[in-house]
Amino acid sequence: MGLLLFIFAIVIMLFSLRAFYSNNESPAPFIPTKKIINTGVFKFSRNPMYVSFFISAIGISIILFSIGILVGAIIGIILIHKYVVLEEEKKLHKLNGYIEYKKETRRWI
Repeated sequence: MGLLLFIFAIVIMLFSLRAFYSNNESPAPFIPTKKIINTGVFKFSRNPMYVSFFISAIGISIILFSIGILVGAIIGIILIHKYVVLEEEKKLHKLNGYIEYKKETRRWI
């Protein structure tokens, strides 16, 4: 089960990266976004890369029978939400189409 979750997370990550690069955008959160990507995995989640991080950590915690990795992943996703996602969204509100995208697509899953 853990291996399947990990592989699933890697697939999400690869599709996310493909969407970024095919739209001439950067996946780096510190580089300003020029346009909203609302196709591919971004139809299902506004933050598929962070979702893939969390799912991969759950998979690894199952593979290694590690509660510590699971707790670290939970703390990590909470910190990402608070200090990265919420800050990114403030900037994205300025972009054309973001408000509609936000209404149509969930933040996480």
